[in-house]
Amino acid sequence: AKEQSGIASGALNSARQTGAVLGVAVLGAVIGGATSVASGTRVALVVAGVVLLAGAGVVAACIGRAARTDV
Repeated sequence: AKEQSGIASGALNSARQTGAVLGVAVLGAVIGGATSVASGTRVALVVAGVVLLAGAGVVAACIGRAARTDV
């Protein structure tokens, strides 16, 4: 509904900023805890890829569920 667009925008921005902060913190900790920057970067990229794929799976499941309930 049009009257709830501000709430949705605020929730989206809050989630985006929280995700960015947590992502930088987690990946920074992974890189910092490694024996070398190269190995830490490799592990951080793998972690980021796994999180990205998990998020894509959640979105795909939610979109599929929403499409079935709208019909």
